[in-house]
Amino acid sequence: MKSGVCGQMEGRRCAPDLTGNDMGAVSVKSEGDALGWQMDALTQRPLKILIIDDSAGDRFLIRAAFVAFQNSSFTEVETAIDAIEILDQDFDCIFLDLYLPGVKAFSLLKQIREIKPDTPLILCTGTQDMQVARDVIQAGADAYLSKILLSPDSVNRVLKRAFEASSSRKQLKWFRKEIQDLRAELSEFQEPELEE
Repeated sequence: MKSGVCGQMEGRRCAPDLTGNDMGAVSVKSEGDALGWQMDALTQRPLKILIIDDSAGDRFLIRAAFVAFQNSSFTEVETAIDAIEILDQDFDCIFLDLYLPGVKAFSLLKQIREIKPDTPLILCTGTQDMQVARDVIQAGADAYLSKILLSPDSVNRVLKRAFEASSSRKQLKWFRKEIQDLRAELSEFQEPELEE
């Protein structure tokens, strides 16, 4: 077995770089190091953010909290219908108000997750209810942001969590595919059992 940057077997690939910067996989000492490296890479380029919120004031506050991500672009929509129509575009991250008028709380979240399974999705609400936070994460959000605590620091923290969760989900899919491929390769080399 040959040890490479990621400790892969000779002829096998490393886990893909999922930060969107096309620099290849890197060796890191810990999960925290990997996350710091990913966020450094993310802050080096403008992000394309979708904000789905019926409140113009809340959309402004989210935009204003992006001071570390200069030149980022924002697309804003006020309704669930407008959000679904625009999801064919690529976004680096989606901020979703949990309580939009005329929509059941988790139905839009589930629709977005079906259309954009790997895009980091942050659910925003005007409450600080820990049960709501648990529920939105279980329903498919990558992070939860209370609008009451909205600040550049809180946005940075939830972005880190959301990008880490999205990256982990992509890596898990990749590893599952690799395991399937390895099982298929191994089954070709297994000898049939001899009957006694």
